[in-house]
Amino acid sequence: MYPEDDLHVLFRTTFERASIGIAHVKLDGSWLRVNERLCEILGYDEQELLSTTFQHLTFPEDLDKDMELAYQTLEGKIDRYSIEKRYIRKDGKVIWALLSVSLVRDANGEPDFFISIVQDIMLRKQTQEMFRSTFEQAAVGIAHVSLDGVFLRCNQKCFDFLGYQSHELIGRTFQELTYPEDVEKGRQALRDMVSGRIPYCSFEKRYFRKDGSFVWAQLTSGPVFGVDGCPEYLVSVIEDIQARKDDEALLIRQKEELLQTNQELDSFVQIVSHDLQEPIRAVISYCELLKEDLGDDLSEDVRDDLKFISGGATRLKEMIGSLLRLARSGRKRVQKEPVSLTRCVEGVLGMLKVSLEDANAEVELHTLPLVYADEELLRHVYQNLIENSVKFCGEEPIRIEITSEQVDGEWVFGVKDNGIGFDAKYADRIFEPFKRLPQTMSRSGEGIGLTMCQKIIQRHGGRIWVEASPGQGAHFRFTLGVQEASG
Repeated sequence: MYPEDDLHVLFRTTFERASIGIAHVKLDGSWLRVNERLCEILGYDEQELLSTTFQHLTFPEDLDKDMELAYQTLEGKIDRYSIEKRYIRKDGKVIWALLSVSLVRDANGEPDFFISIVQDIMLRKQTQEMFRSTFEQAAVGIAHVSLDGVFLRCNQKCFDFLGYQSHELIGRTFQELTYPEDVEKGRQALRDMVSGRIPYCSFEKRYFRKDGSFVWAQLTSGPVFGVDGCPEYLVSVIEDIQARKDDEALLIRQKEELLQTNQELDSFVQIVSHDLQEPIRAVISYCELLKEDLGDDLSEDVRDDLKFISGGATRLKEMIGSLLRLARSGRKRVQKEPVSLTRCVEGVLGMLKVSLEDANAEVELHTLPLVYADEELLRHVYQNLIENSVKFCGEEPIRIEITSEQVDGEWVFGVKDNGIGFDAKYADRIFEPFKRLPQTMSRSGEGIGLTMCQKIIQRHGGRIWVEASPGQGAHFRFTLGVQEASG
């Protein structure tokens, strides 16, 4: 036990050095004693504060409530009270505090003075206001939902999304507003969260609006736990995804229409090519029959005419065949897998061995990386580019270089030669079907090979281009899009 004097010292020290504001307040509201912390909270020194009243420092809108509770305490209706209220500091700033008040009575039981405990809760209030503003002003719908699915509170975005006023939505259940096919999914997610099987859920669902229409939303929901560790309610974020769903539906329709159009186009190409090739074959055959039947009776001019007709028909037949190959290249599905590009090109060079040897062509094959691509389609690309290097050679011995390099983290592949080259202004034109450059007209070909190469590269997600100049050869370069395997 402490001696009487020591107890007085102990209580006085506790009063003066407490980390919360403490005051003894007279029955009329004037300050009797105040501690240091209360002076700090209110921004006054001790003498300044003692010369005021709590009524003078209370925010006007909070005064009536405080006074009413004080009167009830004086009348003995309540022993103590606690409220959140605002004070006006000496510097004019308004602060929030938690006020706890009890009444001290004298030996006769008459009210003597109040003991007021004042805790600064400004930080807590600012945090609450921040969360309240976040809730109310969020760009997505936010709702607090009870464990049985009842809307407890919602922000304005939620009301706007569902088309209800506050009093119309609060108290209703999410089950009432959910599209029938999506109800069970929501109920199961709720059961799983309440039981602790999942921490949260996120899925797409449909809600009915007040006007009867339904809208798509992305719902993300999770439980809020109480001090006992049990879930008390759910916080649900409701994001409007109707525009995205409309876009997806449009893309599906467009894809179906495009598929139908492609099928019709394929049928048309097949039919037209068949119907065209029959009369072309007949023209070629009749030219040969005329030469056989008339033999030496044909004049030199007629022979030249027949040769011109037969050559034109043969050229047209080759063009129709090229069109068919171009159409088929667009239909083939790209089947990507890890491919050793070095082995792929070695296979192409082996296939072209005879023609390369006949042309006395020198091919330098650099080590190429492992790529993620359709090997069959890549063989077509390299075969076409290498054959072009041989076809459009100059007077110098043919040199072909097959390269690869990384540029800004992306693999760039190339086929470079020392052929006749061409003016750079034609760099885009050469990829158009049946487009031939003036200096290449005397060389064989239908002018469709580079078009097919471009289509194959684009279907891989890459791009192809060429760097060239007259007499200096050409360097065809291409990428293959995002690579899942490289080395």
